[in-house]
Amino acid sequence: FFPRDEGVCTRLPFRLQFRCAPQETPRVTFQDLPGQPCTKPEQVQQRILDVTKQRTNNEDVSSDEVVLNIENCDVPELTLVDLPGLIGSQFEGEKRGLKQKVLDLVKKYINQPHAIVLAVAPANVRLRDNDILGMVKEAGAEDRTIGLLTKCDLANERNRLEDILNGKLSEADRKDQERIGYIHLKRGYYGMICRDTLREDRPAESSQTQDAIEQAKVREKRSFDDMKLEPVARGRCGVSNVDKALTDMFREYIHAVWTPDTLDKLDARIKGAKSELKSMRFSDRYEEPPSAETSKTHLYLLELKEQIGNFSVQVSNLLQHDVLRAQVHHKMAAACAPSSSPACGNLFGSALPSSFTSMGSMLSPDHQSITDALAGAEKDILLRIKKMEGHARIGRLPVLGKFLSDRIEGLVRQAMEGARHHIASIFRLEAAPGFKVTNSPSASRLPIASHCSHEVGLMLTDQCECDICHETLKSDAPLDYLLCCSKMLHRSCLDRHIRHAPGRATCPRCRKAFEPAVASPAGIGSISETERQAIRKRLLEQSCKAADCALREIHDHTTRLQSQWQEEAVEVARSGREHLLQEDPSVGQHRQELRHKLKVLEDVQEQVNNWGDL
Repeated sequence: FFPRDEGVCTRLPFRLQFRCAPQETPRVTFQDLPGQPCTKPEQVQQRILDVTKQRTNNEDVSSDEVVLNIENCDVPELTLVDLPGLIGSQFEGEKRGLKQKVLDLVKKYINQPHAIVLAVAPANVRLRDNDILGMVKEAGAEDRTIGLLTKCDLANERNRLEDILNGKLSEADRKDQERIGYIHLKRGYYGMICRDTLREDRPAESSQTQDAIEQAKVREKRSFDDMKLEPVARGRCGVSNVDKALTDMFREYIHAVWTPDTLDKLDARIKGAKSELKSMRFSDRYEEPPSAETSKTHLYLLELKEQIGNFSVQVSNLLQHDVLRAQVHHKMAAACAPSSSPACGNLFGSALPSSFTSMGSMLSPDHQSITDALAGAEKDILLRIKKMEGHARIGRLPVLGKFLSDRIEGLVRQAMEGARHHIASIFRLEAAPGFKVTNSPSASRLPIASHCSHEVGLMLTDQCECDICHETLKSDAPLDYLLCCSKMLHRSCLDRHIRHAPGRATCPRCRKAFEPAVASPAGIGSISETERQAIRKRLLEQSCKAADCALREIHDHTTRLQSQWQEEAVEVARSGREHLLQEDPSVGQHRQELRHKLKVLEDVQEQVNNWGDL
């Protein structure tokens, strides 16, 4: 099939995939190349010339393989790769570095651990003087290489052809091998005599036909018979013996190396496909997603409730995590840093009396920064929930995912809005004139001036009565705000509690020790920097508590509202308005692809196990 002419050489790796087929006429197709199958040698030769010209312009070599599928009734099931031959120099019109390119290409194939190498060398030249055998030795590929000696009819006694073929030189000591220039190959050497297409007295061998090849085989057999080689050496001569040796080596390789290695790889891929397919199961109850027609059945409704319950638990665990709380606290602490405060401006507006504006102006940048930080935390929480939906099983159910995310997002926004309102109330109380400040970090009692609206404080703490006297707080009696518990008490009740406390006073609710606040001079200008830092610290602590309360509220409500969401989902399913357990089509398609992949792998595994019989 390969063109033979002066100046024609192999410039591409040609992969010849021989397949035994019933037809007597050879059929050759060029894989991945357009065109009809070839049935005549001249058609194949012309296509080889065309693709060589196209890819190399007959000036270079290319590493891109050309795959030929060769089908005939009398070919062995083998795959051969014909590589460019090694060259000693290059012509002026050829690309620079051509010699090195050929060397690199041949080394690439020789170094493949499962490659069986056919090293072709002339028999009338010392073995060590052949570059290809040197490359085989350098790559450590002697055990998987067969030496093919051509031009055996031109070898003389000095070449010791018979001793090379019968293996006597392989048994010689190392010094004799080195003196002779012998390179040992585990598989040994075989002799061949190529066709002579240039001899005018052998016209039958010059054509590219099967008859020409048969004529060359006859001459080859006659030439080896004339050499009168001893039987072992004679048994390693000729194309038919090379074919038999290669087939035996290939069969041995298939059984000893390729089959176990391939079965191990197939087993690993089958296990991986089965594991992935198992993870793609819809649920423990359903292998495939239930259809919309079953939405009113008992099993469907049970599955729906279970999916909602699992997702609610995941959201609760997410919002309960210490890392999330720490991140929210970090955002708020960074927002309260002096460098992060925005330009000062009174955000309290007309909601505060005019007498509040001095303190309010001082606190308003911190209030804005903390509010922005809380908004960022809210955005992060919603993003976490969205990401969790994408990775959890609920992510495969877009309809149910939207059903739940709408409710959870509303819950998060409502809780965070409450936290913002809570924080605004804290700042309103702190900005009220007549409040007492202290340098002591342990102080936790914040008196509320009598002219400050009690409604703000009560709204902040969500209280109706004093925890000491259990009387209503909605009166004109002065109130104190407990920073440690975020609760309000009657000032008189708290004073009485402190007076009657044995030893150091503690909070009547949480029993945390605190110092009575020390009154500061009226007016913002008289507040020292230390006092300002104490105010900031106190506000940050209270704001973090408000954020914690919001997270806890989301967590508690998610758990508490789970049953309500389940009932709402059941109502939707029974009414047939939406198919809540509808699966994302891409998930079902991927599941089908996995099943097909698994079937193909198992079929290949069965074929590999039966390879010996084949």
